[in-house]
Amino acid sequence: MKKKILILYITTLSGHYKAAKAIEEALKIKDQNCEIVSLDILSYLHPYSSKLVNFLYSLMIKKLPFFWGSVYDKKNLVKGIEPFKKSLYHHDLRKIEDLIIKESPQAVVCTQAFPCSLVAYLKEKKRRKFPLIGVVTDFWPNSFWFSPEVDYYVIAFDWVKKRFKEAGIKESAVKTLGLPIMPDFNKEFDKKKLSLELGLSPELPTILVMGGGSGLGPLGRIAEILDNSKLEFQLIIVCGKNKKLYNLLLSKKFNKSVKIFPYTENIPKFMSFSDIIITKSGGITIAESLAKGLAIIVFKPIPGQEEKNLKFLVRENLVFNAKKLREILYIVERLLLDREKLRRVQRRARSFSQPESSLRIADLVLESINGELFFIQNS
Repeated sequence: MKKKILILYITTLSGHYKAAKAIEEALKIKDQNCEIVSLDILSYLHPYSSKLVNFLYSLMIKKLPFFWGSVYDKKNLVKGIEPFKKSLYHHDLRKIEDLIIKESPQAVVCTQAFPCSLVAYLKEKKRRKFPLIGVVTDFWPNSFWFSPEVDYYVIAFDWVKKRFKEAGIKESAVKTLGLPIMPDFNKEFDKKKLSLELGLSPELPTILVMGGGSGLGPLGRIAEILDNSKLEFQLIIVCGKNKKLYNLLLSKKFNKSVKIFPYTENIPKFMSFSDIIITKSGGITIAESLAKGLAIIVFKPIPGQEEKNLKFLVRENLVFNAKKLREILYIVERLLLDREKLRRVQRRARSFSQPESSLRIADLVLESINGELFFIQNS
């Protein structure tokens, strides 16, 4: 018998989308009878205004990041927009109900707070009964996640449970399964074969530089600074969908061996080949990096959620926080000159990793459909 599962996220250039795809892939591995519908709910509900919302958000974090950080998840703001949120949900209620009726899912999985709270609102108002699972894709959930109509929440670490307890969520509804990453991050790749595929030396240390799906951050300047190092290493730079950056880097001449890529699905291979990653502190990218045992250098996180992630990561000694560009080169050279220290950092990353996270989440979804968990929770 087919199991119909609806997975909801927002925007394809986000960790929420990557998490949705990871859960979809894991469900297919766990049960070939799964029929999965994966949907950008913002584009579905508001096809025209969603483009404007994405544009304004991108503009905000690029041009006015400190303003975004000043308003992100602030209690007064969250409380103040509650009437607007309820009005929006009421407006979208018919459309989301029509979607549920049309698809008739046996479970709904959400990797972002907006669709999760919207479906929870539907369950409350229309008294619909199906498992609703909210998968938090950062190390600390924002205030828009919480609703008693959500049957299960998935988090990365146990210490986050206190946040849910403060919000009135039952402890039994919160499952520590990890941030969902593609099953390929649990796969070992042959380094010699990868070196031939990438055109890089299997002997030299490799630094991976990334700025998320949108290619955010001064990746060009980071590449220039690293290229001037007297130490021997090679670079992989992933520009995401930042075409301007990609073309600019392709036109540059580097002293070192540098491979430049646009948006790609080969991140598991790149991380397997690398020793150090320089990136933002997005939850999914960090979870992927930990799974691959990389030394992680974070530079200029997006104010708000990424800063909250960074606070936890620094506290646990899982990342190096470079506050200035020159600090990146200093940290890289210090690690490469002290290989034992580099290995210790890499071992610590692996000790915190959860490479089977998406497979565990898939088990939770399937068990909730089978009633093994769902009816216990709602009894």
